[in-house]
Amino acid sequence: MKRLAFLLVYFSPLFVLAQVSVKKQISHKGHSPVCLDYSIDGAFLVSGGMDSKIYLWNASDYTVLRELKGIKNIPLSIKISNDNKWVLSAGKDKKLRIWDLQSGELVQTFNETDGEITSIAITDDNSKIAVGSKDKFIYIFEPNKPTYSKRFSGHLKEVNSVDFNSSGDKVLSGSADGTIKEWQTDNAQLIRTIQAHKGWVRCVQYSPDNSLIASGGDDAQINIYNAVNGELLSNILAHKNWVQTIQFSPDGKYLASGGHDNYVILLEAQTGRVIFNSDKREYFIVSLAFSPNGKELLSNALYSDKLTLWDLSSLGVEASKKQAVVAAAEVKKEAPYEPQFKVVQPSDLVAKDVAYRFQFSASTNEPLNNVEIKLNNANYDRINIANTQKKWDKLEQVVYLQEGINSIQLVAYYQGKAVLSDPITIKYFQPKATEPLSVSPSSPAPSMAEPKASEMAKAEVKEEKPLVQPEAKKPEPEAEVAVVKEVPKVKEPVSELMNVPQLASEQYNRFALIIGNEDYNSYQVGLGSEVNVDFAVNDATAFKEYAQKVFGVPKDNIIFLTNARAIEMDNGISKIRQIIKALNGNAEVLFFYAGHGFPDEVTKEPYIMPVDVTGSNLKFAIKLKDLYEGLNEFPSKRITVFIDACFSGGARNVGLVSARGVKIKPKESKLNGNFVVMTASSENQSSLAYKDKKHGMFTYHLLQKLRDSKGELTYKELSDYVSQQVSVKSVMVNNKEQTPQVNISPTVEETWKSWRVK
Repeated sequence: MKRLAFLLVYFSPLFVLAQVSVKKQISHKGHSPVCLDYSIDGAFLVSGGMDSKIYLWNASDYTVLRELKGIKNIPLSIKISNDNKWVLSAGKDKKLRIWDLQSGELVQTFNETDGEITSIAITDDNSKIAVGSKDKFIYIFEPNKPTYSKRFSGHLKEVNSVDFNSSGDKVLSGSADGTIKEWQTDNAQLIRTIQAHKGWVRCVQYSPDNSLIASGGDDAQINIYNAVNGELLSNILAHKNWVQTIQFSPDGKYLASGGHDNYVILLEAQTGRVIFNSDKREYFIVSLAFSPNGKELLSNALYSDKLTLWDLSSLGVEASKKQAVVAAAEVKKEAPYEPQFKVVQPSDLVAKDVAYRFQFSASTNEPLNNVEIKLNNANYDRINIANTQKKWDKLEQVVYLQEGINSIQLVAYYQGKAVLSDPITIKYFQPKATEPLSVSPSSPAPSMAEPKASEMAKAEVKEEKPLVQPEAKKPEPEAEVAVVKEVPKVKEPVSELMNVPQLASEQYNRFALIIGNEDYNSYQVGLGSEVNVDFAVNDATAFKEYAQKVFGVPKDNIIFLTNARAIEMDNGISKIRQIIKALNGNAEVLFFYAGHGFPDEVTKEPYIMPVDVTGSNLKFAIKLKDLYEGLNEFPSKRITVFIDACFSGGARNVGLVSARGVKIKPKESKLNGNFVVMTASSENQSSLAYKDKKHGMFTYHLLQKLRDSKGELTYKELSDYVSQQVSVKSVMVNNKEQTPQVNISPTVEETWKSWRVK
């Protein structure tokens, strides 16, 4: 029996370069393709080239079947209709042409555009054709009608790319004005405008299930958006130059891209992780096409007469779900799919704890893309969905309430649409000072019955277990649910400091955000493995154990991220801020970061670096000043920050390769409130590794002192020990100076020294 898994994790299969390889080179004499498309059944391939010719190929052996005649200039875009009836092409001669695929006869020509046509899209039912033009317009044509039926205006510069969603009721366009626009097909009404790229947007596409929008631009970035609300989900810096073309795999799991840096790259669409980058091709990559069965990818470089066929069979890409149809009239429309979603509890509850566990149910017969939790009409968290079934399932989730009246609502995204649950209302009031503060997320709300042991066993999945559990045989037909906590799967670190006993009792007002960013190489093509941060994941994993066992942070109060992208880090920081606000001055927060730091060379502002952000573009990096101000936005009892990174441009190995080979003295951030920061190094020093111990030098001695003292020490004793030991050991082991420093808010200048760990 398949399992319905609700995942709150970062999970991706690891692939190596050898698993994607060149299968063969394909060519036709004198033909240098610039645009490609497969037929939906995989029987045909069509190409348009620099020689102003269009060829129809047999896709089983890649031999040319015929030339489609009638054009006099270079075609820039080409498509085969989903019923294998037509071939459509347009380009520099400003005309859209339609050929009969079987006979090769030119059957219709449209010449209404005033500019070169850069892009073509066709609806799944073949009833509408969209074209983007250099005249700044998007046109909608219908076969067998003499002229266009709609013309969309709104872009300030030429339109470079268009795409339909699967139902054909929306059109996407990307322009040289740097924006993406989404339109209603029938009435040409603008749905939204996304300020997408600095410079031209070269390519846009919906994912096959309509849940995502991907774009590539002249800023060398690939952006992935939520197709329902336009929210930016990933900003991917995989290329070093313009991104010319992108293509989702037939199942939507992967995104292929080609750029003016001459590379073909494959990414995981959900995570942005680079799983393959080609060797450098002979020239710009101008077109890509997945075979409908997902086992092959075609690419071509500008001016090259050779198409490269890449073997993707090892990736397990699933075939396209689209089906070829004989004619549009014969397409049978299925009843619209509408998932059922509801929160189980009644409204007007009163919660005693700030951490409130609510239950909800879902009924689904097609895959949901994800589910968002809204708290007081603001996005609170996202649940990623996999392997959905046609069953009702009881699920649980924790939110941290705000003082007063709270509203919880769920939003399920599917097929580019959204369905909302009814909201529930929960009242929460801060306990009086004389009452013990209890905010344990593990305690259910008072109005809920204690879950049965069997239900708890289903719902709780330990972090160390595989994310995909083996199928369980059950006598009843209902699908199982696995709720996986937001803890990335990482290898068990090798460290003498692990497995400390529980030394402190749980303090339910203590929370921790712990980040270990080690693997930058997998997210930024062109970076070598030497720019990864040795042992950063070990550091974070070990600190997580010490946060729980030495500082007394409850397990459910820890947000743990490894190899975190910008979106994930931003979400983690936002969640901690919400918790600080909810606890109304009683929160004690630990923040730990191991990874790259980076200084802005002009402003000297220091940043901590997500794995998908490079030193050449700090737009999505986390400025330390903003981090500190965010954590201190609301009153708190105590905030402690440990940072094992340097901000001089150096690192445990080397700095990010986009940086210059000079070190910079970063600007020191000013602190306010009950705030103490301990960092691994001073001024323009590097933060180094302790390779024999498989940790950062700073983190190793920090944890060593916490273990040996059993947490029975003050902050002053801890900082003095770490500073002394790191200063000496760094010279002895690494032959370099490294002096940890403490930055203290004036508010606690006289009191922080007596703060105790336990």
